[in-house]
Amino acid sequence: MRRIASGTIPTRPIPSRTPKRFGRAIEDLRNDYFEDPTWGMNAMRSIRDSVRISKAANTVVVNFEQFAANVIYPAVDVILLDATF
Repeated sequence: MRRIASGTIPTRPIPSRTPKRFGRAIEDLRNDYFEDPTWGMNAMRSIRDSVRISKAANTVVVNFEQFAANVIYPAVDVILLDATF
């Protein structure tokens, strides 16, 4: 977790336990949302169930099929639109 917080860019997928731990650590701070803590709908759903901060992403829910899946089985609370996508 220190490597991520210090600004280095991970070169492999981050296990979902790391963003869960980080998200819990920042729950008491004034955050609008926790943006892209991990990759993929299932991993985001797992983090959403474990951390009280709203989850936001522009890396998942990027098409209507994923939007419908997110409505039925929520993974992301805030869908960020990427105008360049």
